[in-house]
Amino acid sequence: MPTTSTTFNSPPQRGSGEGVSPTSTTFNSPPLRGSGEGVCSGEGVFISRHFTLAELTRSFTAQQRGLDNRPSPEALRHLQALVNRVLDPLRQLFGAPIYVNSGYRSPELNAAVGGAANSQHTLGEAADIRGATTGETRRLLGLALAHAADLGFDQLIAEECDARGFPKWLHISYGDRHRNQLIFTKR
Repeated sequence: MPTTSTTFNSPPQRGSGEGVSPTSTTFNSPPLRGSGEGVCSGEGVFISRHFTLAELTRSFTAQQRGLDNRPSPEALRHLQALVNRVLDPLRQLFGAPIYVNSGYRSPELNAAVGGAANSQHTLGEAADIRGATTGETRRLLGLALAHAADLGFDQLIAEECDARGFPKWLHISYGDRHRNQLIFTKR
């Protein structure tokens, strides 16, 4: 698959189609406390204003194959950072639901879906997201680019862009590297 890569020179911020679910627009709760054991099945467990743990761990492949896709306490902390630093602020800018295609993947699930061996999904550092339409997904990309310095994402991949530059989905990650890397892949 052809790719183009760009790295933004901005300071880091301080401090696929697995499961598709819109983010909530009405519920506000404090951050999740505890280790995360046994909470992945709870649809109503919000880890931020707009995102539930269930939508960030949902996987049809895991359900079909009986794979445990519960994040470790460390992966849960990474998911929390991804949501707090990138996904929630992006959702606020977007002003509409963001759909999570794939979030956390256990190593077993990642192998089952053909994910990269070093995938940030297995660390809880990445999510594949989209808007309700390809046009809205392109708008999400534009917002992420316009606010790259504020979001401090590690990597943003516009996946399977068509001839107009409209991606099918966006892979966005947040981690210690803060590369602010942008990659476009073509269909």
